[in-house]
Amino acid sequence: MRGLWAGGGAAIANARARYLSKIAMSHRPLPPAEIERLAEIILRQVVDSKRAGEGIEKSLGLYGDILVPDLVGKVIHRIPDPNTAWEVFQWAGKQSKFTHNRFTCNNLLSVYVKARRVEDAHLFFQSHMKNVFEPDEVSYNTLMNGFFKAGDVKKALALFGEMKDSGIAVLRSHNIVLRGLCSGGKISMAWEVFKDMSGIFSPNLISYTIMIDGLCKSRKVDKAITLFKQMVDKAIYPDVVTYGALIDGLGKQRRVKEAYDLFEEARAKGCHPTVVTYNTMIDGLCKCGRIENALTLYDDMVREPHLKPDMFTYSALINGLNLSNRGEKAYELYEEMLDTGCSPDVVTYNTLLDGLCKSGCEDKAMEIFRKMGVGNVCDPNVITYTVLIDRFCKVDRLGDAVKLAKEMEGRSLLPDAVTFTTVIQKLCKESRIDEAHELFESIGKTCKPDSVLFNTMLAGYCKITRIDDAKKLHDRMLDSGCAPTLATYTALVTGFCRTGRYSDALIMYHEMIEMGFPPERHLAELVDRTRTDHPPPRRPYFVTT
Repeated sequence: MRGLWAGGGAAIANARARYLSKIAMSHRPLPPAEIERLAEIILRQVVDSKRAGEGIEKSLGLYGDILVPDLVGKVIHRIPDPNTAWEVFQWAGKQSKFTHNRFTCNNLLSVYVKARRVEDAHLFFQSHMKNVFEPDEVSYNTLMNGFFKAGDVKKALALFGEMKDSGIAVLRSHNIVLRGLCSGGKISMAWEVFKDMSGIFSPNLISYTIMIDGLCKSRKVDKAITLFKQMVDKAIYPDVVTYGALIDGLGKQRRVKEAYDLFEEARAKGCHPTVVTYNTMIDGLCKCGRIENALTLYDDMVREPHLKPDMFTYSALINGLNLSNRGEKAYELYEEMLDTGCSPDVVTYNTLLDGLCKSGCEDKAMEIFRKMGVGNVCDPNVITYTVLIDRFCKVDRLGDAVKLAKEMEGRSLLPDAVTFTTVIQKLCKESRIDEAHELFESIGKTCKPDSVLFNTMLAGYCKITRIDDAKKLHDRMLDSGCAPTLATYTALVTGFCRTGRYSDALIMYHEMIEMGFPPERHLAELVDRTRTDHPPPRRPYFVTT
C-alpha cells in the first residue's frame, strides 16, 4: 500500500485514482487504520501544495468522494496553521457527498485555540457552529480553555454559564474552570465553584489536585492540608502530582519538616517523586541549613533510574553548600554537574563564585570566571563582576578589582552604583582619588549615581584636602536631584574646617541644620571650637549724631 502512494507520475496517479474510486464505490465504512493512512496522505498533499504555492483544491480533487467526518477531522487536527485548516474545512464542505459534524468543527476550534487565536475560534463558534447544530461539551470546553489561557476570565465564565444553563457542564468542564481560575490567581472564585460542584458531581482526584495546588500557590497551605485530608477521607488517594503540589507549598513557607514527612509518605506509598519534587525538597532543606539531608536526597535521586538531576538540583545544592561555608564541596559538585552534561546558568555560576570567594578560593573563582563566555558557557553578567570585585576589595587585591571594573566596561556591561562603590571606597581610602574619579565618571554614563556613591567620592576629596572638588561634587549632587545626607554635610564641614575655611564650614553647617539633619556630637564640638577660635568679623557700629 505504501508503494501505491509514493512518488508521482501518470502511472501512480492512475493507480491512486482507481484505488480511491474503488473505496467510493464500495460504500463500506472505512476502518480506523484506513482512515489514519488516508489522513496522513491527504495531509502530505496539503503540505506539498502549500509549499508549491498552489491551492489545495486541485491536489485534493481525487479525495472528494471518499470523505467522512472522522477522516476530515483527523486531517484538520494535524494542521498547525489555522488558515490552512480553515481552507481544508471549506474545501471539504463543498464536496457533494460530505457534511460537517461536531467532530470536524471541534477539531477546527482546537486548531484555532492552540494557535492562540481564540477570538477567531469564538467567531467560528458563534457564527457557524451554533447556526448548524448545538455545540457539545467538547466545543465549550475547548473554547473555554482557550479564553482562560488568554486571560479572558469573563468570557470563559460566560461560556461556563451557558453550559450550565444547557445542562452540558460535565465534571471535566468544572475542572477546566477550577484550573483557569487558580492559574489566574482567583482562588476565592475557584473555591466557590469547587463547593458548588460538590452538590452536582463528586470532585475527582484532578479537582482536588487543582484546588490544593491553587491554595498552595496563594499561600493558603493550611487550607490545602485540610482539603488534602478530606480527599483521603473520601478514599480519593493522592498521586505524585498532588503530593508534589503540597510539598512545594510547604517548602516555600519553610515548613521543611512537614514537607519532608509528606515526601517520605509519598515514597512509602509508591508515589515516586518527580525531579521537580526532589528539587523542591532539596532547595527547602538547603535554605534551612539541613545540607546533609539535602545531599542524602541527591544521592537517592541519582540512584533512581528514571530520574536525572537538572540545573535546578545542582543550583540548590551549590547554594546550600555556600550557605554552610563549604565552597570547595560546591566546586566538586560543579565538576560533577559538568561531567553529567548539565550546563550551569549564570545564576549557578554566580552562586559558585560567591561561595569560593567566601571560602578564600579567589584564584579558583577566577579560573572558573575565565571559562565563562568560552564555547557554550554562559557569559558573565553584572552580578558576576560585582561578586569578584567586592571580594578582591575585601582581601586587598585592589589591582585585580580595578582591572575587572575596567574589563566590565569593555564588555559593554552596564554597571550599577553598587558594583563600583566598593572599588571607589577602597581607592579613596588609599588616596588614589584620580582613579576613583575615572570610575565615578564611567558610572555616570550608564546610570545615576546614588547618595552613597556621591558621599564616597566627596569624602575622598575631603580626605586629601581637595575641598573645592568636594564642593563641586556637592553642587552636582543637588543638580542631579540626589538629596544630600548627613554624611555629605559632615564630610564638607569637616573638610572646610581642616583647610581653614571656617566661614564656608559655618555656612555648610547651617545649611545642614536647615535641611533637618541633627549634627553628630563630634561635628557640633568642632563647629563650636571654630566659632570660639575664629569668630566672624564684627559688623561696623556707626554712631549717628
